[in-house]
Amino acid sequence: MSQLNRPEDIPEVYRLAEQMIDISDKDTEGKETDKTQVVMRLKDAILKSNLATGFPKSINSMQALSSAIPETIQRRLPTTPIRTIYGQYEDRVFNQMYSSYPDLAQAALQQVYGTLLSDTTLIGARETSLLVVVALKLSEQPLQFKSHWYGALNTGSTREEVDSATSVADLLHALYSSSLNSSL
Repeated sequence: MSQLNRPEDIPEVYRLAEQMIDISDKDTEGKETDKTQVVMRLKDAILKSNLATGFPKSINSMQALSSAIPETIQRRLPTTPIRTIYGQYEDRVFNQMYSSYPDLAQAALQQVYGTLLSDTTLIGARETSLLVVVALKLSEQPLQFKSHWYGALNTGSTREEVDSATSVADLLHALYSSSLNSSL
């Protein structure tokens, strides 16, 4: 939804998750903890998706999500950054981009891969890879999509899971394309 610039739909995703948590048999503290975790994971997904969606769309989506979060959950969210530094694949990623433009490699490692995509505090490497596959498919970036499709396999996803993520992207594209066309 972020890629498709439909931030107004993101609060509904949170509300659906909140409803599912509310009907669980957990106590109030457990429900609040689960809701906080959902918000953290949604925010992390939006932040990580900016690789393909662009920062303006991520900002819009983050603001829309924030407007839907109850104050009780807002107070539980971190107020400082949670990122760690990426290291395991730094040389490979760096060498691939360095040949195109050294500054591109430096920016990508320091600003995108290094501090954003490699962090698995909230969303693991496998889930992050699937998120990027969906975002790149929606942004119609075939070379990066193909690279990250295979990268998702390297982070533990099965071919079926990667194909399912690709199908989700296709469904979202069809849904929002038909919605856009009917409003014109």
